[in-house]
Amino acid sequence: MKIRTTALAMAGLMTIAACASGPAESTRQESSEVTGGVSTADTELGTILVDPSGFSMYVFTEDGNGKSVCTDGCASVWPPVSGDTAIGTGLDTATFATSTRDDGTEQLTVGGRPLYTYSADASPGDTNGQDVNGVWFVVDPDGNLVQTQVESTGIDDSGGYGY
Repeated sequence: MKIRTTALAMAGLMTIAACASGPAESTRQESSEVTGGVSTADTELGTILVDPSGFSMYVFTEDGNGKSVCTDGCASVWPPVSGDTAIGTGLDTATFATSTRDDGTEQLTVGGRPLYTYSADASPGDTNGQDVNGVWFVVDPDGNLVQTQVESTGIDDSGGYGY
């Protein structure tokens, strides 16, 4: 009985330690040999980060301190990149981490910024979300905003969620 009580006490202490307040972001540790994860693509905007399917990834400049403020309808138009997305070969894994969203899911971050894809990007390599309402931008492999603009189609299909 004493062994079981000690084991339960240890498990409780480990749970408390795991729940202790710490940084909102946890670092990613992936093998540099991962293929099929986040990678880069050369586009008219330069070299940018893309998801495992080749779709451009974006950051929302209204997000602060690694915390996403794009929820509900916004997240339908700008789907968050899952925190369990692998980091591919050749990228500095130290620039990637995860952040917990309000709904409890984990979102991948780069340079402390939550990452998203854009529902109006129909094919890999599309960058239709670039500079939507001046707050959505693709990022380079180091997580820096790419603020270059592409020639506009004149169509704003952000769904009103450009914020």
